[in-house]
Amino acid sequence: MDKFDELVEKEKGLYSSLYLDVNDAIDKIEPFIDKSQLNKRFFFKNKELIREYLDILTAAEKDVESKGFFKKSSAKDTNLKLIESYKSKNSKTLKTLKQCTDCKCFSCIDTCEFDSCDSCINEGKIASCDKVRTSVAIFNNTYKLDLKNNNTNSIEYFNVLGIVQDIKNDKRYILMENINTGQKMVMYLSYTLKGQDYGEITNGEDFDYAIDSYENSLI
Repeated sequence: MDKFDELVEKEKGLYSSLYLDVNDAIDKIEPFIDKSQLNKRFFFKNKELIREYLDILTAAEKDVESKGFFKKSSAKDTNLKLIESYKSKNSKTLKTLKQCTDCKCFSCIDTCEFDSCDSCINEGKIASCDKVRTSVAIFNNTYKLDLKNNNTNSIEYFNVLGIVQDIKNDKRYILMENINTGQKMVMYLSYTLKGQDYGEITNGEDFDYAIDSYENSLI
């Protein structure tokens, strides 16, 4: 089996299963939640991307099968490039969709007051949510930030470990690890029209709450 055949077989198996899981989840929650809530779910908004990718894989397979022996190799190369180009263009969305199946939001039917899917940028997932006060989004080396150190005037590079949201007190916290030093830090996180802002935490209770919430989400 060559590269084309291996890729098509692997991708069709993976994304056919994902497409079934997503549609099964939608069928289960759709009768119980408002349409506006359903439209916010990342997997609902992007499920047809999976279908489109599967159609591309099937079309590529059929195109190769239709070619004679001497043209198959060229057809495989051409279709392989088309598949890889499409997947590269939509890589972030497809990877996030795979994370959806392990996310606490996937089969939730509650009216949500949290950021929910908006927290899951950069292939994250909601690892815990008490539906009352706290939700925690975690990331596995998929969310990186470049921040300026005001003391040294240099740029430092971080892996984002998690984002904790406290809707009771309208606060968000971002937990990060310095890629070069391994030092971990927690900061307030706020969203503005210009993007994200970060603030130093001076309140001990807030610091402990953010750390405890994140660590408990990993259990």
